[in-house]
Amino acid sequence: MLCTAGDNDFLKAHGEKLIESCVDPFVIRHPKGHTVPRLGNLLCLRLNKFLLVSLIQRSAPFTKPVFSPLLTESSISNVVA
Repeated sequence: MLCTAGDNDFLKAHGEKLIESCVDPFVIRHPKGHTVPRLGNLLCLRLNKFLLVSLIQRSAPFTKPVFSPLLTESSISNVVA
């Protein structure tokens, strides 16, 4: 599950409980409030990694992925280009 968590979110305590209840959460933390802010390069790379791994897992639902892609800025730009 993809979760975003803002440091200044007025619902932060509830959000943390939700994250703790997830089996395998993928959390993107940011310094803003109860909003989804623009993501910088590092957070975009983390989001892209989550999406690519999710696609790999969905493409072979009965097998474990053989690899977990290690993404770099250059590999992401090659995928996006």
